[in-house]
Amino acid sequence: MKKQLLSLLVLLIFSFSVFAQKSIDKQIENIRKTYTEVSQKIESTEKDEESGRTSELAVNELVINKLNKSWSAVGNYRVVFKFYYQNKDEEPYPTQLLKVTKKSEISARNYYEEYLYDKEGNLIFYFEKSEDGEFPEERRIYFNKQKPIRIIEDKAKREKLTKADKSTAEKVLKKNQSIKQIFINSIEN
Repeated sequence: MKKQLLSLLVLLIFSFSVFAQKSIDKQIENIRKTYTEVSQKIESTEKDEESGRTSELAVNELVINKLNKSWSAVGNYRVVFKFYYQNKDEEPYPTQLLKVTKKSEISARNYYEEYLYDKEGNLIFYFEKSEDGEFPEERRIYFNKQKPIRIIEDKAKREKLTKADKSTAEKVLKKNQSIKQIFINSIEN
């Protein structure tokens, strides 16, 4: 009897684990679909000036240190944000943030980041590419309801997140809040 109960318990745990994995895979699939759709809209928008004028997307670009002045103790320093957004529902002005890209040149290092949002404005995907030897060359973090569900660092995939993974995701969420505030300021002023 105990063996049967134990077998049943193991089977239930295994079934739950398989179900949870399929659920995460489905969420990732939906995020990738959103990423592809938004990327296609952006490509179409940025194809030429006429496409930009007629697109449903609006684009703001913020350049920090546009003239490439050398910064003390850093040298080269330049950061370029691009905010891609569109009208939300029946609002008369574009306010729904879809994606943000951030390109940074700091000293001799280059960094690239992407933030992708769902229709409610929640961060669902973060991508980072770095030429800094201290960090992974590439990092992807998938989110569901502001919680990381998968991290991929240099092709190593994890769903059981380490303490370091959770800390990294928290930092990304904090940076995201700062970037969203920059966006809000750019359309309100």
